[in-house]
Amino acid sequence: MSGVAAVAVLTALAVAGVLLAASGWAQPVPSLARTLAHLQRPGTPARDLPTEHRVTAAVARRLAAFPRCLPTDAQLRLVGRSVESHSLRLVAAALAGFVAPAVLLAALQRAGLLGLGWGIPVIGAIAGA
Repeated sequence: MSGVAAVAVLTALAVAGVLLAASGWAQPVPSLARTLAHLQRPGTPARDLPTEHRVTAAVARRLAAFPRCLPTDAQLRLVGRSVESHSLRLVAAALAGFVAPAVLLAALQRAGLLGLGWGIPVIGAIAGA
């Protein structure tokens, strides 16, 4: 892929991101009565992750030291999760977010679609934004 093509693709992605953000900001705010009626609907039991493992309890205890990382008990009841299950999901999402870009970069390099010549600066620019 030439430099001009890469700039064109990245410009198209940036424009699409701006349009997506603008369409989200343009959504009307629902009324308070409608929101309260939505929150007071009968809940359905959510499928929760198994929390009887020692690892999930240990993760929850570690995250409890940082109270801003965990939602309140009322918020957890609203989504139907336990503290242990939510802690496990937080750690899994953090690990996936840490590993996924490296795996994607390796796969694209292996396929020959991305070289180190411009790939690393672009990824660094995106990560820094």
